[in-house]
Amino acid sequence: MLDSESKNKFMNKDDMQLLAVKGSFPTKEEAKEHVRDLASAVFSTVMKHGFAKMRCIGTSAVNNAIRALVRSRSKFKENSVDILVDATFQNVTVGNNNEINRVAILLSVRKIETLQDGKETNDNFIKVKSTGHVKKIASAVYSVMLKHGEVHLRCIGASSINNAVKSLASIKSELEKKDLAFSFYPDSELIEFSDNGNESIKKMVVILRAVSHAAK
Repeated sequence: MLDSESKNKFMNKDDMQLLAVKGSFPTKEEAKEHVRDLASAVFSTVMKHGFAKMRCIGTSAVNNAIRALVRSRSKFKENSVDILVDATFQNVTVGNNNEINRVAILLSVRKIETLQDGKETNDNFIKVKSTGHVKKIASAVYSVMLKHGEVHLRCIGASSINNAVKSLASIKSELEKKDLAFSFYPDSELIEFSDNGNESIKKMVVILRAVSHAAK
């Protein structure tokens, strides 16, 4: 668990459920430490308040947030609960004098008692490429969600994760027009790849599993 000083580095003094997610770090170890601490902050905040919000600006921040959520789920499961996540766009101002306008991704995380896992099939999964265009990915996600009621986005690397999250945020309003909403939960698998016929390497595949439900 985080001590109070460590928790405070994520907290917004005006919104105690809003966690600040940082992006790039000088070293991989510092980035890993940030993800570990962020996962603990998410767990503590959600268990105390029932929900948390994570504001991300930039690809690296979105990647760190999703990896922290993947990490935190094991802790939630140990406490017989789970989480669902909603992604939306948010206009924010940054800089010393709030002079810079940016578009952030806001991840709203809420606690649920039980989670019925979706079932991944050849018809409802999408491999999200790091070089993919968000509009095209979003269009594919929208079609699969309408047809099957769930979609499983497989991602490798920060850019791929960022594209997947942006595509989910992009289709939110269009699905709501059809009285449908959705939430997702993060998952991961360690998969072995062949390195051009040489020795195999293992990579973590992050899977965003989105399931639709009736809009409120």
